[in-house]
Amino acid sequence: MLPEPVNTYSPVELISLLDKEYENHDTLNIFQHTVQALALLDRQVRNGGYIQLIHNKFGEYIFENAWTEPLAYMSAGKLAGNLSAAKTLYVKHVQELEREMSLKEFSGLYDKFPAFEALHQQYLSIIDDELQHIQKFIENNYQYFEVNKKKRFRRNRTVK
Repeated sequence: MLPEPVNTYSPVELISLLDKEYENHDTLNIFQHTVQALALLDRQVRNGGYIQLIHNKFGEYIFENAWTEPLAYMSAGKLAGNLSAAKTLYVKHVQELEREMSLKEFSGLYDKFPAFEALHQQYLSIIDDELQHIQKFIENNYQYFEVNKKKRFRRNRTVK
């Protein structure tokens, strides 16, 4: 069940609440999956930037799925553009960023790949406004974000 009213939560709280709601459901729609991806993206990028997200092996999930289209549809076009730019760098440097390394080597990645830091700073400058756009979309399109609690499958029963 979605929290009501939606606008009583900050956008970050709302995304987090929805992510928890969707945790154990395997029949989510593209908007619900996008909320889950956004929750993960936001935790990783706010904490350590795109380099951390990729090094922690979340790059494939974030960059190899079609999150930019639903984000743009939810009026978060700046975030979609930021993700697209990060994906371009991800594709180019994924092997090096995901390999096992020492903490010192990992820390050196931030100096080695300053373009990721620039995207991280851009992300931080746009995310609050973009989350407000997403929250407004959720408020206006509540039906896309509700979880279908009905059982999908019925067990085979033997009749005697």
